[in-house]
Order: sequence, then C-alpha cells, then structure tokens
Amino acid sequence: MFDGQRGSLDHALASDSLAEQVTGLAEWHINADEPDLLSYNSRFTDAGFYNDDQYGASDHDPLIIGLDLSSPSEMLV
Repeated sequence: MFDGQRGSLDHALASDSLAEQVTGLAEWHINADEPDLLSYNSRFTDAGFYNDDQYGASDHDPLIIGLDLSSPSEMLV
C-alpha cells in the first residue's frame, strides 16, 4: 500500500527450465498494511512500539520460493 493505493511491485521470474523446478511460492506479509505508528519510519513511531523483529523491516513483502534443484539423475538414486 502506498499513498492509499494497493498494488504489487515485486515479481519473480523464471526461465522455462527453472520454472519446472519450482515446488511452491508464497508472499511473506511482513509489511502488510501496518499503521504508521508501527512503521520503521521514526517520524510517526513512538519508541515504546518498536520491536526488533522482521515485521515492518522493509517496504516490500518478500516472496518465498521453493526450488528442487536436484538433477533428474540424482532423483533416481
């Protein structure tokens, strides 16, 4: 969310061969719609609300992508 608008800025791309090795993906909502009071921006944040954790650590929600990078011959063993 930026200036009251919702959207997606971050994407994951894969070649055809890599796409076949993707086992799953998820968006990790560590920045999803937090009020300014809980933001990492110190302009609105009261130090009493600060937590040293991953939430609000970025202005983007990272993607978690599962990959199986073993070769077909390794999978037969």
